[in-house]
Amino acid sequence: MAPLERDLLTIEEVPDIFVSGHVHRFEVEVYRGVVVVQASAWQGQTEYQIMRNIQPQPARAALVGLHDLSVRALDFSGKQPRARLIKPPVKVGG
Repeated sequence: MAPLERDLLTIEEVPDIFVSGHVHRFEVEVYRGVVVVQASAWQGQTEYQIMRNIQPQPARAALVGLHDLSVRALDFSGKQPRARLIKPPVKVGG
């Protein structure tokens, strides 16, 4: 790593929605007016995760209403063809 005058990983303009991933866990929250989504994965528990005692939450998704930024958390892991709501809708400012 080389020291730079400017941090290239800094978000200068505050987004409406921030999505991150990698840890195979799912969460939706509102932080300082920004919808924050920790994305899940579509893969079940791997050998590596078993070894590290990581419990993934596969097949979950966030559905964001762009008109009001309301978020519905959906679980697609069941045998039913339709997703089920896994937590009450999250709203910015509400």
